[in-house]
Amino acid sequence: MSLGFAGATYVDGAGSGLEALDAAPRGTAMVLSFAGFRFDPGTGLERDGRRIPLAPTESRMLATLLAAGGRIVTKDELSERVWN
Repeated sequence: MSLGFAGATYVDGAGSGLEALDAAPRGTAMVLSFAGFRFDPGTGLERDGRRIPLAPTESRMLATLLAAGGRIVTKDELSERVWN
């Protein structure tokens, strides 16, 4: 299954949006692909098979922005999702 997220594609999983990202157990097949990158909130970011290290805060920020699907993410929403 694949669903579009403003240039990102959700691959091999069920559901969509931030709720799906939040609900995905670590290491599951929840993968978002965009601009040559693949992002799995449980295992991290990759490009061309190479892992790109992200700090936990960076990973939560990326997951939040990708899940927004092009919608503007407010400062309050980022604060709640990323830093709380």
